[in-house]
Amino acid sequence: VAEETAAKIAMKQAEQKAAEAEAAKAAEEAEAQKVADEAEAQKAAQEQQEKVESSIRTGIESGTERLVEDLRKEFTEKDAETQEILNKYKAEIEEKSAEIQAIQNSKRQFTDRGAAGSLESIGQQVLEAKILGSITRKGWDTDYCKELLEKNVGVDASTGNSISLDTTVATQFEKELMIELRAASLFREIPVTSTKTVLPLQPDAVAASFNTGSPTTTANQAANLQGSEEGSAQASGVFNATQKVLTTGRMSSTTYLDNDIEENTLVALLPMVREGLVRAHARAMDKMVISGFAGGAGTAGNEGVIDASATALSVQASPEQLTGTNVLAMRAAMLKYGLNPSELALICSFQAYNDLLSDAGFQDITEVGSDLATKVTGVIGSIFAIPVIVTDEAGLSNNKGGANVCAVLCNHRNFVIPRLRGVNIETEYQVGNQRTALVASQSLGFEALFAGSAAHGKPAQSIAYIA
Repeated sequence: VAEETAAKIAMKQAEQKAAEAEAAKAAEEAEAQKVADEAEAQKAAQEQQEKVESSIRTGIESGTERLVEDLRKEFTEKDAETQEILNKYKAEIEEKSAEIQAIQNSKRQFTDRGAAGSLESIGQQVLEAKILGSITRKGWDTDYCKELLEKNVGVDASTGNSISLDTTVATQFEKELMIELRAASLFREIPVTSTKTVLPLQPDAVAASFNTGSPTTTANQAANLQGSEEGSAQASGVFNATQKVLTTGRMSSTTYLDNDIEENTLVALLPMVREGLVRAHARAMDKMVISGFAGGAGTAGNEGVIDASATALSVQASPEQLTGTNVLAMRAAMLKYGLNPSELALICSFQAYNDLLSDAGFQDITEVGSDLATKVTGVIGSIFAIPVIVTDEAGLSNNKGGANVCAVLCNHRNFVIPRLRGVNIETEYQVGNQRTALVASQSLGFEALFAGSAAHGKPAQSIAYIA
């Protein structure tokens, strides 16, 4: 009886312990499930919050980026007025100046403070710092410039580096100018030291003669080495070198900024102002080489390649459009100046380019390769191995139905662009108007080395739509 009673008690205790263990296990599982549910709920709430914040941030960033893009388009428009643009977007710029600056900063790459870089590596920012210093009349002492140099180059602008900085500014402006140029990038630049520079030229030689001189006399016959500037022979025994006077003229772009513009706002807009200044000079240079310009440099009346050509030919009629046959006719009219296709370039208007697209002789970049485009900015194809450049500058017309020049074929080796020093960025404060005039200027010109002649060929040949 005692043993049976003890067994029953032990069994009951075991059952009680098993029940308690089961209850504890159920409680633990319930607690674990509760913790998991709370974690899941917290994660879902966090994801929802991040989604809302991301949506808000995306809306802000996209709005700021759209504002930056609108400003960039406004600044690069022809005859853009900086102050008018600032007045138009003043409220938006002041509201989002921090976001605009953050977008610009995110595109910069700063070197480590311990490993100083070079001024050339931050040329764009140095140019912007020069513009900002000129507008604020602080020179290189703006906070933007100090921070830029400390982070990248490890120097202070006030410790004798202003000459290097000015050189970097001029070099960077010319680099960006070359990127924006279309027609003007075809022609060689010659550095000069004065507004008038005499350039000696060697005239073309005519063919030598056979069987000259006499073996029975001590003196030879009269020398017949002859020279020709235009292609016709000079007098017998004459080989005179000629000269060309290269003339440069001052070209400048001006914009005005009121005094009430905050420096932080200017910092956010510096890339657009820089691009606007460069674009203004690029458009002027393209116009200079195509149709000339008044009041300064250039040959006899400030001529471009159109003025150096003979009487304009006419395009194909019915339908009225420029064709490959017309291009061949232009090349033939140039005579010796049209012999080498590597020295030729066809500059045309948008409408003339559209005409050529349907011509079997035209080859776009997909057919001739991208190397052609990278060598000369603006080249978008070729026709008969001649590069084709499209420009929207004055001198080439898109209007059919009138005697309007739409394209010009030129021997670009026969033309040069004399350049006097680099670009200058200066300011003038107008007390009465309470504003600052920002002026970017440079001295250059455009000259034809040899004028050619109707009988022996011209270095350029234009073609016009039919009147």
